[in-house]
Amino acid sequence: MSAPFPLSILALVAMLWYSCADDHEPDEAATTRIRFVADTTEVSWGRCDTLGTAPCAHVRLIWLHPTGAPEAVVRRIADTLARYQHYEFFSDTDSAGPQTPADEARAFIQTFQQYTDPALAERWELETIASLDYETDKVWSVGVRTYAYTGGAHPNSWVTLLAFAKSDGHKLEWKDIIRDEKGLEALVERMFRQARSLPADEPLQEAGYFQDGAFQLPQNFYVRPDGLYLYYNPYEIAPYALGPTEFLIDRQELEGVVRTGLLW
Repeated sequence: MSAPFPLSILALVAMLWYSCADDHEPDEAATTRIRFVADTTEVSWGRCDTLGTAPCAHVRLIWLHPTGAPEAVVRRIADTLARYQHYEFFSDTDSAGPQTPADEARAFIQTFQQYTDPALAERWELETIASLDYETDKVWSVGVRTYAYTGGAHPNSWVTLLAFAKSDGHKLEWKDIIRDEKGLEALVERMFRQARSLPADEPLQEAGYFQDGAFQLPQNFYVRPDGLYLYYNPYEIAPYALGPTEFLIDRQELEGVVRTGLLW
């Protein structure tokens, strides 16, 4: 009879396997049966073809809906998209609120009719476009881009980037992918300065950014085949006049600071 395999070696093998598994989600063939379908609605009310001499409201919405199987993954993605595709006017509505692009367009037009004065010839506009921008073996990356004008000094626009894990459909957050937080923050700050043509020794607050305190990671990121794409919206870290800040970090530069095995 052969001698039993040493327990110490078995323990070592288990530890190595666990540390590697930490970076690699299982590939599930079922996720290949999921696809994203666009649902488009465009509605106008009033005389939108005039040069601002009559009341007008215009809505154009392109929402994404996942279809296919497994059902649990589809539902998780659909629930997340529902939160981010809605216009902020309706973000606090309950289940009876707008459920489809057509519902949301009608609600926007009704709000315009309720709160505007026809004699002032006000013009409102809402456009939300969601799209599947990129895909890797591990992640679907969706962008939701919104432009809205409901009166005031200027319109507002913002971008929401969503990275969905193919393993279970959950939206990836920074906490899910960070391996070295300080290292990642240093890398992102360097890329931020490069995108904004800021010297390495110039205080960011003096340049107009991060007035509330220290440098911070953006709220929005997603995965491209060639790296991580990061996006700071207007007002997130700076006044509206400075606009958004966006940049790509090449995947080779991310080795050691994020869990790359979860992304590619």
